[in-house]
Parts: sequence; structure tokens; C-alpha cells
Amino acid sequence: MDGYTHGQGTRTYWDGEKFVGELHFGNHGKGFYYDKDGKLIGLFENGEQVWALLYRGSRNGEIGWYEEEWEGVESSVNKDYGKYEGGIKDGKRDGIGTYTWSDGSKYAGSWLEGKMWNGTEYDRDGNITGKVVNNQFIKQ
Repeated sequence: MDGYTHGQGTRTYWDGEKFVGELHFGNHGKGFYYDKDGKLIGLFENGEQVWALLYRGSRNGEIGWYEEEWEGVESSVNKDYGKYEGGIKDGKRDGIGTYTWSDGSKYAGSWLEGKMWNGTEYDRDGNITGKVVNNQFIKQ
């Protein structure tokens, strides 16, 4: 419509990533976002990303959240510290999700505005190491 993509379909980007679902005048509606290898990395509803697979890491010395896992020689300026799978809102971890650190330990539970809110922390063997209650860590 008027030069914009509109309706059900697949939009493939220059880097091989794809959005599959509803497009509303060129914008994502409800659908799924895949990386170049076909791995699901995002879910959209009403044009807003509500679920994501994100990697916390450093890329050329810039620490941030990235959609792709670091693939290459790990160094002080290029490596992953962990990954997050779960709900997001306004670009922050929000809702139910799991963060796994690079050593295999993890937090699973609810998030609020990017902060661990109510959940459980585990060591890499799955043993409970503590609880998070209203953003406060309680050691087991």
C-alpha cells in the first residue's frame, strides 16, 4: 500500500535475518524474528518486541546486549558474559525470563524494567544458591 509492505509475509534483511508475520505499512506487527541461521531470536505483538534471545557481551570493547552470540576468538574486547531468553518491554528484560552466565549458573524468574525481581538463582549444577524477592537477593 503506497509503497509500504502490508499484510502477511516474510521480510528478509540484507544480513539474512527474517521477520515472518504481519507487516503494517512497513512495520512489524505480530510475528517471529529469526537470525541468519533460522534460530528464533524475537517475538513481536502489536509492533512491539515482547520476547527475545539476547547475549550480554563485549564487541570491540562496547559492552551491551546483542542478538547474536559471539563467534570468533574470545578476547578482552570480544566475548559473551551470558545470555537472556524471555520477555522484554521497551528494550529491557521484563516478564518471565532466564539469564545464564558464562559459567553455567543462572537466574530464572520474573524481571521488572531490566532487573531481577522474583525468582531463583542456581549454580551450574542446578543447585539453588539463593532467591530474589522484590529485587533483593537472599542467599540460601
